[in-house]
Amino acid sequence: MALSPLDGRYLQKVKDLHPFFSEYGLIRYRVIVEVKWLLKLSEIPEIKEVQSFSENARSYLESIVSGFSKADALEVKKIEKVTNHDVKAVEYFLKQKCQSNAEIAEIEPHDYIAKLFNVVVQFNNILTDFDRDIWSYISLGYFKQMTKAREIGSSTMPHKVNPIDFENSEGNLCLANAILSALSSKLPISRMQRDLTDSTVLRNLGIGSGYSLLAYKSALQGIRKLQVSSKICMRWLSLEN
Repeated sequence: MALSPLDGRYLQKVKDLHPFFSEYGLIRYRVIVEVKWLLKLSEIPEIKEVQSFSENARSYLESIVSGFSKADALEVKKIEKVTNHDVKAVEYFLKQKCQSNAEIAEIEPHDYIAKLFNVVVQFNNILTDFDRDIWSYISLGYFKQMTKAREIGSSTMPHKVNPIDFENSEGNLCLANAILSALSSKLPISRMQRDLTDSTVLRNLGIGSGYSLLAYKSALQGIRKLQVSSKICMRWLSLEN
């Protein structure tokens, strides 16, 4: 019933290749690569997302490789039936294996992204408040905006300069925070570590970051145009005195 004579007539002569070229071999070497890579990352102090492992934890990870069995490969295949993704199945297999070791179970790969994005969202909230304040100060005349030659500030009143950079920044921050908040809420959550919704949303990391970057550049551009209105300032100083 073999489709190839290598697995039929000549099986005994080529069976030594099974550990390397069979699907079992492919799964095993994927596990080896993941574990070795994780161990290497743990040795680099600059990578804060992966802590330095104790000898106990390192031995445990090494044992996953050295003790990898056909039963383990079958477990990966079982997970793949749920994920419909062979590489992701290896990742989830390792997650399951590491659940019993508290030290390793804490490097969940998506938690640090969620934490980072939460910080970015908070920064964006502060910048949004700044954009709105500067918009108001410009409207009240405390600041003027310098324009380039032939630059038109408003479609209806060409002599007027709208705070378009700060409006642009605020709008992009709104979009950025909507995406980043969704990502930071979703990434730590997975159905028994067996679904692929994280894979779907991870494709959008650049969108939230992109809108944030646009907002930062717009705000900086607006700041460079600002000029304090000396008349308004002098008026307030005279009122205070």
